[in-house]
Amino acid sequence: YNLGLAQREKGRIPEAIAAYRRALELQPDYPEAYQNLGVALLKGGNIFDAKDAFRQAIFLYQRRQSPAAAQLLQKLTDMGFNMND
Repeated sequence: YNLGLAQREKGRIPEAIAAYRRALELQPDYPEAYQNLGVALLKGGNIFDAKDAFRQAIFLYQRRQSPAAAQLLQKLTDMGFNMND
C-alpha cells in the first residue's frame, strides 16, 4: 500500500496500480487501498475500473461503520460520478 502511495506521488501510475492490487491480494478488506486504487485508475484514464474500486471502498467503509463511506461518496458525487449506475 505504501509503495502504491509513493509510486503515485512520483507519477508512476501503472506501478501504483500494481502495488495497490498487490496490497489487496494480501488484505482484501482494505478500503483505503481500494480508494487509492480508484484514484490511480482515474489518473490512468480507466474510469470504469475506478468506479468499481470506489464502490468496493465504500462497501468496506460501510461495513466498518466508518464515516469515510459517506465522505468518499460525497466527493465522488461532487466530481460528477453517479455511483448508482
